[in-house]
Amino acid sequence: MIIPDAKTKQIYNMIINSTSNHPIATRKLSDVTGLNERTIRNRITELIFIYKVPIGAYRTGNNKGYFLIKNQDEYNQVRNTLKAQAFEELKRVNQLRENLKNWSDER
Repeated sequence: MIIPDAKTKQIYNMIINSTSNHPIATRKLSDVTGLNERTIRNRITELIFIYKVPIGAYRTGNNKGYFLIKNQDEYNQVRNTLKAQAFEELKRVNQLRENLKNWSDER
């Protein structure tokens, strides 16, 4: 795979050498590349959507970071986490809609 951007290639190389048991933290990726954390996340999104790299992430616990998804079990864990996160975001959207409706009615 040809990744023309050197910093994105660095991120790719670090992630493909990580595992679900030893993911690479955003802070470490930032320290090595010199990019800020938002840019790191954007580059990882590029790797997933443009370069089709199966990158998973853990966002809680002691094992925070990115890793290369290598099997169905790892995929299932990542999928379940993302689905739960999406559900919580949808609940927030719905609550905000209700808050706005009630806020307008009370004012």
